[in-house]
Amino acid sequence: MLDVDRRTARRAFSDLRVEAPDPAELVAAMRAERNKSRVLVGLLGWMGLLSALELLMGTWLYDYAARAGFGAGGIAEASLFDRVSLGLVWVRLVSSVVTGVMFLQWVRLVVRHARRFGLYRSRALRFDVESATWVWLIPIVNWFRPYALMSSVSASSDPSVLPSPDLEERRALGSYRQAAWVRHRVENPLPSVPLKRWWVLFLAARGAQRLMFNAEAYLEDAVSVRRFAYVSLLDGALWIAAAIAAVALVRAIHARRAELHRRAEHWSRLVYQQPASP
Repeated sequence: MLDVDRRTARRAFSDLRVEAPDPAELVAAMRAERNKSRVLVGLLGWMGLLSALELLMGTWLYDYAARAGFGAGGIAEASLFDRVSLGLVWVRLVSSVVTGVMFLQWVRLVVRHARRFGLYRSRALRFDVESATWVWLIPIVNWFRPYALMSSVSASSDPSVLPSPDLEERRALGSYRQAAWVRHRVENPLPSVPLKRWWVLFLAARGAQRLMFNAEAYLEDAVSVRRFAYVSLLDGALWIAAAIAAVALVRAIHARRAELHRRAEHWSRLVYQQPASP
């Protein structure tokens, strides 16, 4: 049985035209990606919370504008709103930079490991580490090329390029008197990657953010303040949805990569005749 599995392992890596990776390097790669993805998910959750606070601020502003139209809006309340909203803007700005940097680091790490081990089908990954960074930073380009990048990252994280090491025995078809058993490989279901949903919500949130910046310059009366409150509500809601979609995206890609690395480690240990990891 072991010889059969070892031949399967060699054939699996030869089909990808790569050498079996070092199991220790695979374990280190899995650990690094897991740690970064956990930090990134936490930061994205924090950004979603800040967007929820922006939603509350928009509700507060709309209520204040409605009361101001009837002469019930106070100067003290307007001053308090300005201070709170300014603080929220700065917290969101710093958090956005930190989250963006962590997202870039996570993407760069995934691309680096994919290039390093080559555990993907031909032409599934069309980016290197440098281009995976610049597509987010170049104006105009960053409105469409990041989708192609994340599509490549998702495609290069497909664990089905290697056979599943999980087996179960089933009774062979035939007479009930026969006691023959056959082995079947078990393919555990993996979460789908919500790539299109994340990208549409991300672009919509960026557009609403630009719209809010433009509307902020024309706060002259209660009507314009109410209009700005509408835009703020839309911006907050879209960024909440985008944060949730981004969390789902990162978790789905990480789950696929964890399964890919688990399979690669199993078969590489057979190639190198190493004992299975505990």
